[in-house]
Amino acid sequence: FPVTISPDMDKNMLLDYVKRFLKRVELRLIGAEPTMRKDLPEIIYRLNTETRHRIILLTNGLKLASRNYVNELKSAGLKYVYVSLHGVDNDDWYDQIDGMRCAKNKVMAVENVAEAGFEVDIGCILVKGINDRAIETIHPFLKSRGLNNGMIRFKNVGQLGRYQKDRSENMKMDEILRRCADVWKLDYEKISSMAYLS
Repeated sequence: FPVTISPDMDKNMLLDYVKRFLKRVELRLIGAEPTMRKDLPEIIYRLNTETRHRIILLTNGLKLASRNYVNELKSAGLKYVYVSLHGVDNDDWYDQIDGMRCAKNKVMAVENVAEAGFEVDIGCILVKGINDRAIETIHPFLKSRGLNNGMIRFKNVGQLGRYQKDRSENMKMDEILRRCADVWKLDYEKISSMAYLS
């Protein structure tokens, strides 16, 4: 069947909408992949200079492998970045989860955002039987690349999309919390009281 691709929203229209928000918000620039927009640095600059919102870029991180691009985003005023890192530094995991061998670019992206001084959140979808060990490997990997501050957000596979799994096969949030508590020597009761268990 034919696929219709909608054009990106006009940047002036976007700015007009955002300026109408009554309160300061966390404005997340998301998908499919915002770095595909050639005018993203200009959009970030204008959002920073013409609004009072907190701008966060949610990205797969592949374009952040370019130090020049990271510096361009930094110069535009970007401070906060959320990077998906489902395969950590393992090409086999990325191949199975994202359908591409991109570990080298992901590693370079982490190094670049760390060097640029961004506040960074890392998102990691855990797929049972593929990247279960990401819980053990992600923290040492990030520290070894100079990323000492930030947040790691583990998620399980959604019930939609390419990696559809039956609920019984999916890693439960309680299982993720227990593994994190064991690996990082955390009090399970404390962290589970702060998390949503599915």
